[in-house]
Amino acid sequence: MNISEKRVALVTDVCHELGSAVATLLVENGYRTYVGTNDTSGRRDVATSSNWAGSLDLRHAGTLPAALRELEGREQCLDLIVIVPPEHTEEPTASAMSTESLRTLLEAGVMKAVSVIDTFLPLLKLSSQGNIVTISSAGASRAQAPTGLSRTGPYAVTMAALSALTLQYAHLLAPYRIKVNAVAPDADVMGIGVEDSASLCRNAAKLVVQMGTAGPGGPSGAFVSAGGPISW
Repeated sequence: MNISEKRVALVTDVCHELGSAVATLLVENGYRTYVGTNDTSGRRDVATSSNWAGSLDLRHAGTLPAALRELEGREQCLDLIVIVPPEHTEEPTASAMSTESLRTLLEAGVMKAVSVIDTFLPLLKLSSQGNIVTISSAGASRAQAPTGLSRTGPYAVTMAALSALTLQYAHLLAPYRIKVNAVAPDADVMGIGVEDSASLCRNAAKLVVQMGTAGPGGPSGAFVSAGGPISW
């Protein structure tokens, strides 16, 4: 894909291997790419070492206003937000479905996504071609049997909630010509999580970037994997 103008992207977490791969690929496609990190101690080194436009502190709701001001001071608009959820590591057992584990993942995977989108939405509305991509999992689909690590337990519940959120934003932001889609990079056809290999992350990043850079004729409210559309 050839980008004829410098567009601006925000990838919410590059501490995650997939988030880093997405940000790197966006830079290669000509985007001025800002990255979020959960560790402020390495922000300067992270931003400099990968040719990213800058690093923003998106750790929690309290740091977001300053992050918005920083981006507003450097860019006229924002064209793409990529929401990177927390990694899933819990075993698919009944004991994993605890109140605390569910609360933690919903906070990190859903409430944080809402906070980030709401914070940066004013800049995204200024884009002539705004996009939001949420990285989800095939485990979020209610049409598929819950088997495998990413389709069971609190992580699957969190991804299902993120998918519902994606659909709501696709509807609510349509008047602003902002497209909102979900990508399941693991596809789960192999039962492998996206964090298991660098090559898988690279392939997943290509799909995320493809959806995030779609033009006016691209879809909105779609849920896709490398194997094609996924039923919500």
